[in-house]
Amino acid sequence: EEDDEDDEEDDLPDSMSLSRAKWKDYTNLDSFIATWVNLEQTAKIMGFVSELEGCHVVHPTYTLFLRNGRTSCSSPNIQQVPRQYGLRSVFVPSEGHLFLACDYSFIELCTLAAVCECRYGRSTLAQVIREGRDPHAYTAAMFDGLTFTEFEKLKKSNKEEERTRYAEKRQRAKAINFGIPGGQGAASLQEYAKSAYGVHLTLQEAKNFRERVIHEVYPELSTYLFEDKRFMQTLAFRLGCTTKQCWDAFRTLTAEGRTSGISGAVKHVIRGHPYDIHGDPYPNEFVEGVWACLRSLCSNRDVLQLIMGNFGEGSEDLEEKLFGGDVTTMSGRLRGGVGFTQACNTPFSGLAADGAKLAIWDLVCAGYRVVAFVHDEVLLEVPEDCDLTREAAIVDKIMCDAMEQVCGTVPIKCKYSVSQTWTREAQPIWDGDNLVPWELRRMKEEGEKGEKKEKKESEVIAEGMMRFLDGY
Repeated sequence: EEDDEDDEEDDLPDSMSLSRAKWKDYTNLDSFIATWVNLEQTAKIMGFVSELEGCHVVHPTYTLFLRNGRTSCSSPNIQQVPRQYGLRSVFVPSEGHLFLACDYSFIELCTLAAVCECRYGRSTLAQVIREGRDPHAYTAAMFDGLTFTEFEKLKKSNKEEERTRYAEKRQRAKAINFGIPGGQGAASLQEYAKSAYGVHLTLQEAKNFRERVIHEVYPELSTYLFEDKRFMQTLAFRLGCTTKQCWDAFRTLTAEGRTSGISGAVKHVIRGHPYDIHGDPYPNEFVEGVWACLRSLCSNRDVLQLIMGNFGEGSEDLEEKLFGGDVTTMSGRLRGGVGFTQACNTPFSGLAADGAKLAIWDLVCAGYRVVAFVHDEVLLEVPEDCDLTREAAIVDKIMCDAMEQVCGTVPIKCKYSVSQTWTREAQPIWDGDNLVPWELRRMKEEGEKGEKKEKKESEVIAEGMMRFLDGY
């Protein structure tokens, strides 16, 4: 699903689209575009706020098992609280309590490492995690040609430009680390990095980073993400022919008999959407060739009947029939009818979801009140007069132990904080050896700023008085 064309900057999109995400880069052209692009997000915010109207205690409804193993939430959907205007902070604990938030650190990279180690007996990613290194910083260091230690020094540098460089490079690596294992091609990675992390990549940069991550940084991914092999094996099985016959037939449809990227193109045709990632139609001879190959290769009567019923047009049902497979998580949960990206995502993202639900069960059994769950974060209420340090340590151990039950020997880490409201900004704050609410630090910092301001104002007044007296 990769395209060899260079990414070009244009004044307007190459093709007309009604997707607001596609128009975000063009809001400066006209106020109407800016208003229209922001309308959807504004509607979401208004809808979310309206659900809270007149509600003093929130009781969300959770669906525990989606097809990918994750949970969903509704009435209200606190798993997707709009980021704008600090809306998370409207949620507060019951009287006499504090929020204890505990979330897993890069958990889906941990579960990915566990899956690769289980399947192949090796994993560079698992080794990085065991050594206590930040996988995102490790990836960024590899891209920059630095050792991990050299790159980490930038984080604590006295020079602001080096600290900024560290943050930007790590953010870029974060988008790449989370995007590629799920089966994203270069174009999908480019879009994902921009929308999810604010990272802008050219298509060529996305291609290069993808290749380097797969073959240099975490080489186990070259086996995990062998798309074309899996594609041809599945298709050959459904058609009732050999994998070699599939390769030989479809290879004749591409320039110079190449096979790179052909899987995505064939699937687009079968789905009934014969266009590339830029919206350009595939050549007629290629589309006609795909249908001719399917008809000539298929010896399965039922499948052939379905092919002929969709011949030349395609459908999602036909795509699912030809490519849908099964995938099983290490926790033993089976998911059927999956495509390529689902087959890549489910083993590790589903495993993380299974471990998190197990952790919630263990927390409830230990007597804790879990009030919210957002994918890899668990929010609890604890009495404000309890030993916060002790309670946080217990919760941390319960959550790590639960996840390690499904992750084998890959070590799991959590981050926790205590706060008076629910906020993304909360960090663990210590008063000596005691954990205290995050707001105390903010109050202290604001107090120090106020003192500095008062001191500066006093100095200005004193200086003015001295000048006044000097005049006499």
